[in-house]
Amino acid sequence: LKLRSDAALNRADILLAADRVFTEHGVTAPLDLVCKEAGVGRATLYRNFPDRHALLVACLLYTSPSPRD
Repeated sequence: LKLRSDAALNRADILLAADRVFTEHGVTAPLDLVCKEAGVGRATLYRNFPDRHALLVACLLYTSPSPRD
Protein backbone atom coordinates (compact mmCIF):
# COMPACT_ATOMS: atom_id res chain seq x y z
CA LEU A 1 0.00 0.00 0.00
CA LYS A 2 1.58 3.25 -1.15
CA LEU A 3 0.63 6.36 0.80
CA ARG A 4 0.11 9.79 -0.74
CA SER A 5 3.12 12.00 -0.08
CA ASP A 6 1.26 14.14 2.49
CA ALA A 7 -0.04 11.04 4.26
CA ALA A 8 3.47 9.56 4.37
CA LEU A 9 4.79 12.82 5.84
CA ASN A 10 2.02 12.85 8.45
CA ARG A 11 2.84 9.27 9.41
CA ALA A 12 6.55 10.08 9.74
CA ASP A 13 5.75 13.21 11.79
CA ILE A 14 3.53 11.15 14.10
CA LEU A 15 6.23 8.53 14.63
CA LEU A 16 8.91 11.12 15.37
CA ALA A 17 6.56 12.97 17.72
CA ALA A 18 5.61 9.73 19.48
CA ASP A 19 9.27 8.92 20.00
CA ARG A 20 9.88 12.33 21.59
CA VAL A 21 6.72 12.26 23.72
CA PHE A 22 7.20 8.68 24.91
CA THR A 23 10.85 9.34 25.71
CA GLU A 24 9.99 12.42 27.76
CA HIS A 25 6.70 11.36 29.37
CA GLY A 26 6.65 7.55 29.14
CA VAL A 27 4.54 5.24 27.02
CA THR A 28 1.37 6.09 28.95
CA ALA A 29 1.56 9.76 27.92
CA PRO A 30 -1.69 11.13 26.51
CA LEU A 31 -1.90 10.58 22.76
CA ASP A 32 -3.14 14.16 22.47
CA LEU A 33 0.46 15.18 23.28
CA VAL A 34 1.62 13.14 20.30
CA CYS A 35 -0.98 14.85 18.09
CA LYS A 36 0.07 18.29 19.31
CA GLU A 37 3.78 17.53 18.84
CA ALA A 38 3.16 16.17 15.33
CA GLY A 39 0.80 18.98 14.34
CA VAL A 40 -2.01 16.60 13.39
CA GLY A 41 -5.51 15.94 14.64
CA ARG A 42 -6.75 12.87 16.47
CA ALA A 43 -8.43 11.53 13.33
CA THR A 44 -5.10 11.54 11.48
CA LEU A 45 -3.38 9.76 14.36
CA TYR A 46 -6.05 7.07 14.60
CA ARG A 47 -6.31 6.69 10.82
CA ASN A 48 -2.65 5.66 10.85
CA PHE A 49 -2.55 3.85 14.19
CA PRO A 50 -5.81 2.38 15.52
CA ASP A 51 -4.56 2.18 19.12
CA ARG A 52 -1.62 2.92 21.41
CA HIS A 53 -0.14 -0.54 20.94
CA ALA A 54 0.00 -0.14 17.15
CA LEU A 55 1.67 3.27 17.57
CA LEU A 56 4.22 1.90 20.04
CA VAL A 57 5.15 -1.03 17.79
CA ALA A 58 5.45 1.20 14.73
CA CYS A 59 7.49 3.73 16.71
CA LEU A 60 9.92 1.05 17.86
CA LEU A 61 10.30 -0.31 14.33
CA TYR A 62 10.67 3.18 12.84
CA THR A 63 13.28 4.42 15.30
CA SER A 64 15.26 1.19 15.73
CA PRO A 65 18.58 1.08 13.90
CA SER A 66 18.78 -1.30 10.97
CA PRO A 67 20.82 -4.45 11.57
CA ARG A 68 24.18 -4.40 9.84
CA ASP A 69 25.50 -7.24 7.70
